[in-house]
Amino acid sequence: MQSFYRAIGLMSGSSCDGLDIACVDFNHDGQDWSFECIATDCITYTKEWQDHLRQAAKASGHDLMLLHSRFGQFCGQAVKKFINAHQLTNIDFVASHGHTIFHFPQHHFTTQIGDGAAIAAYCGLPVICDFRSTDIAKNGQGAPLVPMGDALLFKEYRFLLNIGGIANITIQDATQRTAFDICVANQALNYLASHCGKEFDQDGILASQGRIDHALLQALHRHPYYQKPAPKSLGNEFMQENIKPLLQSSGPDPKDQLHTMCHFIVEQIITSLRHANAKPQDKMLVSGGGASNGFLIGLLKDAVPCEVIIPSPQIIAYKEALIFAFLGVLRWRQETNISAKITGADHDSCSGAIYLA
Repeated sequence: MQSFYRAIGLMSGSSCDGLDIACVDFNHDGQDWSFECIATDCITYTKEWQDHLRQAAKASGHDLMLLHSRFGQFCGQAVKKFINAHQLTNIDFVASHGHTIFHFPQHHFTTQIGDGAAIAAYCGLPVICDFRSTDIAKNGQGAPLVPMGDALLFKEYRFLLNIGGIANITIQDATQRTAFDICVANQALNYLASHCGKEFDQDGILASQGRIDHALLQALHRHPYYQKPAPKSLGNEFMQENIKPLLQSSGPDPKDQLHTMCHFIVEQIITSLRHANAKPQDKMLVSGGGASNGFLIGLLKDAVPCEVIIPSPQIIAYKEALIFAFLGVLRWRQETNISAKITGADHDSCSGAIYLA
């Protein structure tokens, strides 16, 4: 079987900041996997694209399918420009997460737009996409999917924390691996930053100028989701239905809300670590946009019972795109890329739809 792969991974997160693209080389020595990032880029979404993606859940069926096609064309064109800009060759395939519009595992469906056929047609490469549906069909959560990549590419860390639009964590022990969504993170922080005229809170400066709103903090912790055991996952609707109303009904100062939200995120992370019996010698790798929020990470480092590792800017920003490229490798090899023990599905899956160019 082939031991070397060059793949491009695409990730569009719930914070709607842009399309992350990573070209990664993967090598299997017969026992372990290794990787090297060859090139990365983020295609920042225009305000028009942000509005389309954020409002898609309310679109008609016709308009949603039109957006699905258009977003696939956008991704395919972006990949083609990325390949030309970095003079990349010998690429095996593109693995695309798509952009999540609906995620209702309790109703057995999830929707990530970004037509794989359109991506393949525009960039001229095979495309693997729709990674979540098979697990959902097997009664799983369809999330989180990164733990398989964490286990095979980042095995030296006991905890792998991603602070994206939604914060999620992988806990790796000798005999088992657990992963789940913790809470809303950058979705809420970016929403509050927009009230200060900013797209996001650069380095957490706005949050650092606020004070804790204890009533808001208590209200944020009150939702029963946080007491549920894994496997569990959150969709974008959780922010709209549960977090946004709390923020809108609290005090008028968005800096106080940002400050409070940062404390809430850290407290939920700490709860997850304590349940996992974290120890001082344990290492936790932190990635995602939140890893660049100095105020948030400062709170985290002061509170966690283990060592916090902030990786290179490339890993911070592109770890999810990298891992979806790797999930594509496993799909291409017809190997398991989703663990039922993580998602709660009836069986493991080799998941992903393949479109040939």
